[in-house]
Amino acid sequence: MATFRFDFHAPIHKGMLVFGLVLAFFWTVINVGPGNWLALYRLATTGIETQGKVIGIRPENHNACEFAYSVGGRNYSHWEGCHLAEGEVSALIYLPSDPSVAIVRSARDDLNASIFVPLGMAFAAGVIAAAQQWWVLKRARKLST
Repeated sequence: MATFRFDFHAPIHKGMLVFGLVLAFFWTVINVGPGNWLALYRLATTGIETQGKVIGIRPENHNACEFAYSVGGRNYSHWEGCHLAEGEVSALIYLPSDPSVAIVRSARDDLNASIFVPLGMAFAAGVIAAAQQWWVLKRARKLST
């Protein structure tokens, strides 16, 4: 049985390594914060819709809006990027088990984006790294002859 030997100089191996490292980096960064895959999945599957009112806007922070909403007589607030004016009302989804976790956008779309956008970026980085390594090896062969 043949054993696998990683050769960093082989373009395909370098591309696979870069793909794995970039993907691990982005997926780690995404899942460290509160908008991690588990929270987004729970919001998409068990979230309850309510109305939130924009009570504050931070234009210097990508138009982040502060939404105020009530669940079971308790008041909560949630910051998220939006294109609404102060005082406008929008639907938002919160977790019944923890109403402080909420989202205004589609949780399913955010979940898909947090999985597939890094995959595309990592694939592109891997292809670029493999092509760069192929070019370096081709150049080295040409110079050695």
